[in-house]
Amino acid sequence: MADEAPGMTYDVAVVGSGPAGASAVRELSGRGLSVACIERLHDEGIGRYHRICGEAVSDRTFAKLGWRPSGCVRRVDTIRIAFSDEISVDIPVGGMVVDRPSMMSELMDGCDADLIRGSVRSVGKDDDGYTLELTDGRRIRCHGLIGADGAHSAVRRDVFGTGPTRRLQVFNCIAEGEEDVLSFTVGGYGDGFYGWRFPSGPGKVSIGFPRGYTDPSEVEGILDWGARDLPFGVQERVVDGQCAIVGDAACLANPLCF
Repeated sequence: MADEAPGMTYDVAVVGSGPAGASAVRELSGRGLSVACIERLHDEGIGRYHRICGEAVSDRTFAKLGWRPSGCVRRVDTIRIAFSDEISVDIPVGGMVVDRPSMMSELMDGCDADLIRGSVRSVGKDDDGYTLELTDGRRIRCHGLIGADGAHSAVRRDVFGTGPTRRLQVFNCIAEGEEDVLSFTVGGYGDGFYGWRFPSGPGKVSIGFPRGYTDPSEVEGILDWGARDLPFGVQERVVDGQCAIVGDAACLANPLCF
């Protein structure tokens, strides 16, 4: 991708370069359209933000995309949902634990799009398309718009007029350990909430839980941790004219179960 294009008018703008945004850029690339991808984080921030997160993606998702990353950490074949120490259900599933930053970089590599570093402050709509105003005052015009800008999506707010149905702050920790399945434990975390334990890199596990359950720094074998908002519920519309929202912006946060 080219970095920071001089022209600020595009056929399509994609806000956010996470897994959903990077997939959209890849899908649009090479179709004769001028495409911009607006990303608020720089490389170090992207690496940290996306490494401290669940990293499982289903075979069906990659089949839909028509592509698989080279940075697969391990294969997973089972989701385990536990309701207590005595009651659990194992569900067969085909998928992979991936290195998210590496996967996103591969998705974007070679795409015919311009990367613009900046945060979107507001989105305006008129008969000719959309105007994105960045926090530094720059403006970007586009005919089509994809909002892949996460739980606090400016595109969802300004174009669709909605916030997420509900939003839960969660911690995700990378710790020493081993895990072969994607384990969810329901109960014990607050009303209706759950925790999880996923395989991560070699000798590592990804452990998540809602804010208020415990101090992440006290997780056994802790190596690193981060917090993020998890949107959930139902977004009634994800397409409005020439605008679509995807991923967390659309409250579609689970690529494993498709």
